[in-house]
Amino acid sequence: MMRLDTPNCPTCGCPALGTLETVSARCSIKQFPSGLFEHSGVETKVFWDEMKTVFSPEGITLLCEQGHDWVSPGEFIDEPPVPVPAPS
Repeated sequence: MMRLDTPNCPTCGCPALGTLETVSARCSIKQFPSGLFEHSGVETKVFWDEMKTVFSPEGITLLCEQGHDWVSPGEFIDEPPVPVPAPS
């Protein structure tokens, strides 16, 4: 559980629909005779167990139905996850 100080989007006022998450994945690649590589499109393995909520000392990154994102100060009430910086 978490407490959010800014549960509504500061841009449009919509309530938070969810948190921004990161997830690791592995996409298959193939090597060409030239020595260059390209995504093969054969398989992408998603490591769902590694999904993490994006948050920083400033707060938790939230998303609304309009596609806006913002950082809300707040705290995790139960076991906090490991901090993950927002993607650039």
